[in-house]
Amino acid sequence: MSTRKGGWTYVINRFDGSVNFDRKWTDYKQSFGNLSGEHWLGLDHLYELTSTKPTELFFELVDQDLKKVYALYDDFQMGNELESYRIKTVGQYRGDAGNSFKSQTEKFSTTDHGENIRCADYHKAGWWYSSCYSSCLTCRYRPMNEVKTSKYFDLGVHWVTFHGVEQSLKEARMMIRPRHG
Repeated sequence: MSTRKGGWTYVINRFDGSVNFDRKWTDYKQSFGNLSGEHWLGLDHLYELTSTKPTELFFELVDQDLKKVYALYDDFQMGNELESYRIKTVGQYRGDAGNSFKSQTEKFSTTDHGENIRCADYHKAGWWYSSCYSSCLTCRYRPMNEVKTSKYFDLGVHWVTFHGVEQSLKEARMMIRPRHG
């Protein structure tokens, strides 16, 4: 709660791989995981929290060497389920992680629903895929000591402008709060 003056609600919290994010549409609509551990807030909750007032979107990413970076977007809006939770805007970017989410103004897809089922099936995770590789914080968690498979880009939690797809992130958080000012 103290990150950048606090007030954040965690949408995604990943740090140890204890929660499987290979889930269907109905699971992503609702929340799953444990609020004190790894979890997903749920698309319905995310829509409700962002539909009535201007919202900021914040990503905190940590690599395998414990380097921490961030991406902050000043105007996050998304559609409801009838719009497949499409990201309408993310606003202006600030940060040192690189702007990997800016292009994600797409509809949410899972392995059983959406316009980009191919990417969701490939990564075994629901996400806002504009391409299969820009970013994916719900992708399979891969610990540092896990041997890379021969399957290209099956590298886990990633943010392409921070280590590309060559290294799965150790920690990833997606947070929202009402916009200040």
